[in-house]
Amino acid sequence: KDVVFTYPPFYTADEKRSLELAAELAGLSVQGFVSDGLAVGLNYATSRTFPSVSEGQKPEYHIVYDMGAGCTTASVLRFQSRSIKDIGRFNKTIHEVQAVGTAWDKSLGGDSLNDLILEDMIGQLVEHKKLKDRVTPADIKAHGRTMARLWRDSEKVRQVLSANTETSTSFENIFEEDLNFKYSLSRSKFEKLAENHAARVGQPLEEALTVAGLQLADIDSIILHGGAIRTPFVQKELQKFCGSENKLRTSVNADEAAVFGATFKGAALSPSFRVKDIRASDNSGYSVMLKWPSEGKDRQQKLFTSTSLVGPEKQVTVKNLDDFEFSFYQQVPIDSQVTESPILSVQTQNLTASVNQLKDKFGCSPANITTKFSVRLSPIDGLPEVVGGSVSCEV
Repeated sequence: KDVVFTYPPFYTADEKRSLELAAELAGLSVQGFVSDGLAVGLNYATSRTFPSVSEGQKPEYHIVYDMGAGCTTASVLRFQSRSIKDIGRFNKTIHEVQAVGTAWDKSLGGDSLNDLILEDMIGQLVEHKKLKDRVTPADIKAHGRTMARLWRDSEKVRQVLSANTETSTSFENIFEEDLNFKYSLSRSKFEKLAENHAARVGQPLEEALTVAGLQLADIDSIILHGGAIRTPFVQKELQKFCGSENKLRTSVNADEAAVFGATFKGAALSPSFRVKDIRASDNSGYSVMLKWPSEGKDRQQKLFTSTSLVGPEKQVTVKNLDDFEFSFYQQVPIDSQVTESPILSVQTQNLTASVNQLKDKFGCSPANITTKFSVRLSPIDGLPEVVGGSVSCEV
């Protein structure tokens, strides 16, 4: 009943918590979250070795380009190995996979391409001699059974066009009794319908590179994943973005690599399995702000950026000497504006008593007392958590 979830890198704190709640209601124990791109990277790393930064070698950079049914994501991953101290006098080599930049298009995917075919189907159906001038596209869309049949076949048509230059499908007794409808579509017409979608194919790659601070020349390969990646015009656009097909790789299972990566992570977390030592690090995806009251004013500090890695602790120093409440917020871009969404509120305990003890026992003055907290992005779900807190003074 232990599970590891894969999730799109654009998931917010609320969406991750919804997954955790669904797992809890199903009686499952969440051992970890791993973004789709990093999961594919984990699967890619299981059968490969990478340059050792301990020996001065440069890491490899690969992009996982994932176009599934609902969305498209691009994840820039750094692959490297290093030598660390093992038991006794021995050293061992570990491999590291780190997400250093992500970008996405939430509405570009197989479903949106199916919609183009569906709209074309509806347009041709209303022109049928038995329906023309008396049935509108809105009438077709309001007919649930007809839409279900058209939608199901629109996906089949798209998939067939990935391997063939034209295809057709037939419907009997659709919308009305004794109405038979045959629909045909060529790959060239489909690509014309999808011109606007094709123009968006390279955008996640460009944005992910910008976030990672890298150039295309720094990238060793682009790893293709997701069912919709088989669409010919998608691969053409990717080749156009890269300048050639040399960087494009189909070196992982396009349908199952993310699942394999999540499975590997689950095995690595379990004491029952012994697997290759690969240490994977996701990034936060969104910036995280800390807000708290101090000296009669509202203070705030950006603790993590969208590229901050999950796991490492950060020290936060504040001037508060009495118990207080502080909150974490996630900065989520929505329609070219940044919305601050609350994640977690924390109420301190024993701070006032500890400060009084420092004053009474050690004679510390308030000016010499320092309050510190250790904060990190949780290794389980990537959300901020307080690891510990302390007060101290110099005497």
